[in-house]
Amino acid sequence: MSIQNLRSTTSRGGGKAVKATHYAPFQGMFGDSEAARNFRKDALRVDKKPYRPPDSDPTIWKIESERSHHVKSIYEAMIRSDVAKDNPKSNAMRRWVEDPFYDSPLVEAYSHRIFDALISQVKEGFRGWKHDDYTQDERKGELEDTEVSCEERLCNIIKALEEEKTICEDVMNSACQIRMFVNAPKAYAGRKLNNRVGNSKR
Repeated sequence: MSIQNLRSTTSRGGGKAVKATHYAPFQGMFGDSEAARNFRKDALRVDKKPYRPPDSDPTIWKIESERSHHVKSIYEAMIRSDVAKDNPKSNAMRRWVEDPFYDSPLVEAYSHRIFDALISQVKEGFRGWKHDDYTQDERKGELEDTEVSCEERLCNIIKALEEEKTICEDVMNSACQIRMFVNAPKAYAGRKLNNRVGNSKR
């Protein structure tokens, strides 16, 4: 089908009744890609303060000064296989438990990225999309995710990476997922558990 025919079909509804929509018609608001990108950032991003004032959490500086040790702990949590709880037939289980799918240096590099996201989270607050903030979702939120120290948050991150290999998959594939996970590791892991339980009942 040519572009002209596609336009004609679209405008007429292809001979079918056009279903009403609550959205406004296309307005051509953005002159270029950059203008659209800037609007997306302003419309969707949320810049929240840290849940705890950084100067009231001495564990931040302790964790930050021991970077290599904690990055190693994150890496070892991701590759640990004996406590994984995922569906045995899942892609995550196959990639992280049965056979290594990712190159080890890449996993190590992403361990640094997770650590960086942790430090950014406790110093600056959540820097993600509004709809990705699990702490504001009554169905998914965990109070502990907003009350923990940096050290406790790191422990929750490590436990989740050890037990939920689907989370390891997520963080290897999306910076957005890393921010979501680090912002609310307990709630994020809880969602994985609920999904797994729901799937097992089908």
